Amino acid sequence: MQENQEKIKLYIPQGLNTNKELFKGIDQKSLITMAIIFIGLNIPNVLLSIFIIKKPLFTVFYLSICFMLSAMLVVKDSSGVNVLDILGFFIRFLKTQKRYEYLQKDEWR
Repeated sequence: MQENQEKIKLYIPQGLNTNKELFKGIDQKSLITMAIIFIGLNIPNVLLSIFIIKKPLFTVFYLSICFMLSAMLVVKDSSGVNVLDILGFFIRFLKTQKRYEYLQKDEWR
């Protein structure tokens, strides 16, 4: 009886990655996404440092914050999901939800 139960058990692996990872949790696609996010976040830095704030400490601080933020958004956890994927799942879920407007009427009329 125990042999049959052991045969019935099914092992489903979670978080298998088919892409080659350069670092733990970062593959080539994630690295490109991280570079795009980093460049996009640094456009205000360039504009602010050229025209308004001319202190190098602000520029270095802003660059380090942008790098850490872009890395946090694209690094995958043990299940193979990153923060950007979770945000995409959430937006897709919100788009698929239907709204039913409820009008409260007098039930005796």
